[in-house]
Amino acid sequence: MGNFVKHLKIGVDMTDKLRLKKHDLKRNEMALLLGRLVEWFESHKKEVEYALWGVFVFIILVVGSVFIYKKKQNESIVSFSNALGLYKAKSYTNALLAFNKLPDSFEKEKIFYTSSINFEKGKYDEAKNGYESFFKKYPKSEWATRALWNLGQIQEHLGNLKKAEEIYSDGINKYKDSSSYDIFRLSLADVKARIGDIDTSESIYKDIEKDYESLKDRSAIYNYVEDKLFMLKIKRDESKLQEPDTKEPLVEEK
Repeated sequence: MGNFVKHLKIGVDMTDKLRLKKHDLKRNEMALLLGRLVEWFESHKKEVEYALWGVFVFIILVVGSVFIYKKKQNESIVSFSNALGLYKAKSYTNALLAFNKLPDSFEKEKIFYTSSINFEKGKYDEAKNGYESFFKKYPKSEWATRALWNLGQIQEHLGNLKKAEEIYSDGINKYKDSSSYDIFRLSLADVKARIGDIDTSESIYKDIEKDYESLKDRSAIYNYVEDKLFMLKIKRDESKLQEPDTKEPLVEEK
C-alpha cells in the first residue's frame, strides 16, 4: 500500500510538471506572437497611421452625410406642412406651387394633392390624369380610396354617368371591409337614380337603411338615405302620372 501511494505521488508530480510546461509554452507563444505584432506595427507605422486616418475620415463623412440628409428631410417635412396648410386654407394657386417644389421623396403626396387642387379648381381632365397615375402607383395608399372616389366624381362632372357607375361599383368591390364602403354605395345609388334606374337605386338605399336602422336616432347616413328614398318615391309617383293612358275610351251606345 505504501509503494502504491508513493508511485501515485510521483505520477501527480509529473502531471503537474507537464501542465506547467504546457502553460509556459503557451505563455511563450503568446509573448512571441505579441513581439512579432509589435515588430510588424513598427515596420508598418506609416501605413497603419494612414489607415487609421482613413477610417477616421470615413466615419466623419458618414456622420456628416447622415446629418445633412436628416436636415434636408426636416426641411422637406416643413415644406410639405406649409403646402398642406395652403391647401387646407384653399389658397390653391400657392399650394400648387409649394407642392411642385417638394423633392422626389414626396412624390406620393405631390401627385395626390396636385390632383386634388386641380379637382377643386375644376380642371377635371388634369385631375383625372393625376388621380389615375396616383391610383396606379399607390393602390394600397391610405389615399387610394379618396382618389378612386374623386375619379367617380370627375366622371359625374363630365357627364359620364356610366363611367362613374363603373368606378363606384369597383370601389364597392375593392373596399367592402373599409370605412369607405358606404360612400361608394351611396354614390352608386345616386348615379343609378340619375341614370333612371330607380329600382336599383332604391334597392341600394334600402340595403344601407337596413345596415343603419339600429342607429337611426344618431346616424346622418340613415337620415340621408331616408330622404333619398322619399325623393325616389315622389319620382316614381310622378313617372306613373306622366305615363300615357293606353286604355281605349268607352264608346257610348246609340
